Amino acid sequence: MNAIPLFPEQTEVSHANRGMDWEQVAEEQIGVYRRDGWYCLRQHPPVCIQKGYNATVIGSAACDWVISRGGQTVVCDLKSWSSTLRWPLEQVKDHQADHLDAASRAHLIAGIALLLDSAAWWLPWGEIGPMWHRWRRGVAARGECSLGAEQLLIVGERCSGVDFLAVAVR
Repeated sequence: MNAIPLFPEQTEVSHANRGMDWEQVAEEQIGVYRRDGWYCLRQHPPVCIQKGYNATVIGSAACDWVISRGGQTVVCDLKSWSSTLRWPLEQVKDHQADHLDAASRAHLIAGIALLLDSAAWWLPWGEIGPMWHRWRRGVAARGECSLGAEQLLIVGERCSGVDFLAVAVR
């Protein structure tokens, strides 16, 4: 079965970003934010104990980035998905949802910066958090365990290039 892309009109991927993973592309964008005067704090991953070719992860990491300037603070986690059909909410782990919930309760801007089908999206936690919690409790409505094109356009916003911060702070 051939998948139908979410956004078939988008056929060209930036040559600069082709082959780079989302973390690398986002790091470059974070550099732009830093040059624009934003304070950008990369949250550290959990501790890994290396044993030969294997590693054991101890603990769970906070969300990927805290970005702040002039009273605006954004807490975000980076997610990427290469499927052209739907982005599954199960990609957000319990501890990440806890951090996004805490940021929301503190009246910070919280959300997911998603790279999907070569397009960047800002998904505000205030919109997708309730869906995630329904999914996690097992009471999500049919079609609510993942986001397709229609849901993305309702709950999120497609970014210009990879500039998720411009959308988040709007």
